[in-house]
Amino acid sequence: MPINPSPTIARLMRAYGRSEEGAAAVLVALLLTVLLIFVAFGTDIAVIYRDRAQLQTYNDLTALGTAADLDDADARIAEMLDGNGLDPAAVEEVQFGRYLRNPAIAREARFQPLEQGAPGVNAVALRLRSEAPLTFGQLISEDDSVPLWTTATAARTGAASFTLGSRFLSMDPAALSALLSQQLNAAISLSLADQNVLASARIDTTELMETLASRLAYDPLNPADVLTLRPSLSDLVRSMIDVLPSGLSAQLAQFTTLPASIQVEISDIFAADDRELGLTLTEFLSETEVTALDVLLAAADAADSTSTSDLSVSASNPALLSIDASLDLQERPAESGWVAIGEEGTTLHSAAARVTTDVEISPSILGNLGVGVTATRLEIPLYLELAGATATLTELNCAVSAPSDSIARFSTSHRPLSPTDGVSLATLHLGEFDTSALTTGSALDEADLDYADFLDVSLSLLLTSVDLTIQIRSSASVGESRVEEVAYTSQDWETGNVTRRFGTGNLLGTAISTLLSPGTVDIRVNPADQGLVTSALSGLVNTLLALLPDRLLTTLATPLDAALDGALDAAGLSLGEGELTLTGYHCERVQLVQ
Repeated sequence: MPINPSPTIARLMRAYGRSEEGAAAVLVALLLTVLLIFVAFGTDIAVIYRDRAQLQTYNDLTALGTAADLDDADARIAEMLDGNGLDPAAVEEVQFGRYLRNPAIAREARFQPLEQGAPGVNAVALRLRSEAPLTFGQLISEDDSVPLWTTATAARTGAASFTLGSRFLSMDPAALSALLSQQLNAAISLSLADQNVLASARIDTTELMETLASRLAYDPLNPADVLTLRPSLSDLVRSMIDVLPSGLSAQLAQFTTLPASIQVEISDIFAADDRELGLTLTEFLSETEVTALDVLLAAADAADSTSTSDLSVSASNPALLSIDASLDLQERPAESGWVAIGEEGTTLHSAAARVTTDVEISPSILGNLGVGVTATRLEIPLYLELAGATATLTELNCAVSAPSDSIARFSTSHRPLSPTDGVSLATLHLGEFDTSALTTGSALDEADLDYADFLDVSLSLLLTSVDLTIQIRSSASVGESRVEEVAYTSQDWETGNVTRRFGTGNLLGTAISTLLSPGTVDIRVNPADQGLVTSALSGLVNTLLALLPDRLLTTLATPLDAALDGALDAAGLSLGEGELTLTGYHCERVQLVQ
């Protein structure tokens, strides 16, 4: 039977049923439990993100520190890990390679893996591994930590720009103007003041290239491709005027009217070892020290590198009556410009040259040639072949900490004139060459050397008088090409001590002595005059031919030395010596790349 509660109990039960206070407490308790779980996991997630960010920072720093000195990469990695409290086991992968800051290359293809120490390595990619501890995550996982990985790639390209001297810069204004006129087939006139002004006007090479590209409406994806342009010389000079102070336009105006057919390969002026470097290379170009005169002369040389120019020679020897001299320039080896810009292994060549001289000497210098023998004319035809030089950048150091630290080292030498000359630095020929041998563009071959008329004599015996022409032929190679190291320190660069000479100087006297030595020189009577030598005169002739070798050596060495020395000075050349100038020391800022 049902039990009916009393009215009081019924009222209390209804009030309890309507109350929500207990429900709220239960709900809060349930939600608080869930919230605490999320907070716990959130704490672990925050730790993971913090540790990963910290590991990425350590990775970035390690990559940057390693890229700063890739030659000592292993030690740098160990040092950076230790400094950041990381175990060496944290390094999961180290990949060396070459990074190209080139907009024309897809981003994912800009890093090219290479072996450590391989040529061209300029970047390092690091993959580090660490563990992030789990506190609350262990409640739902068997692991007490989470593995973390980060990657970082850093790059730094080091390069140098250098030249092998200028065979023009030391020319006197008249000779230089004559050479430019012949090269450009135009009337060019540069005074000494013009040369000095242009030689002191520095050019920002990158700005010049950008201006030239804009003038030619050339906009490549790779900005370094501007070095492949072949503009007219007049367009190049107009671009120079645009980037130089306005006061220099007068000195350059005469070049702006040259015909458009006179063109130059920009790569013959600025020879870049690797244009794929893109933006890096253009930055290096802007740091390369060149003047307006450098660019102008290099452009003219690129337009015509095989011209012949007359030289104005002055010599102070009283026995010298006249000197006719000319300079022939051989073409530079392929891929060799005026200025080389590149990393270790970059090589630059200078062209070989020929100085031809026709020296008239007072015949009285020969002294007494015997009774009845009088010298009436003495003329010496000489050909001096000079070897081209070579310089290779063998070492570049961007990790410099002291003024005495080496920043760049070069291997220098002279290239053989021809296979027949071996490793000689120069060859002197006394005699005559056929025109065809002089126009081949290569070194002269001793096998093509013929006798040349050099001495006219009058023979008198009793009532007989005869005029004869004596001929001569001789060749001598001097010097020996050897590899030399040229080094520059940080202090050299900072103080502007950037020009070095290499090779062997003071060879001219030795060369002439060898050329005139009795064992080398070959003398005869001109075959056309041989019929004039009667039996009565044969004694005089034989005595003369026997006397001349020693007499030539003792009397002609000094005036010929003076004549050739004057011709070399006029040409701006030096026998047996090369001149290397460091025009740029380029160390790119170490940076993280993708």
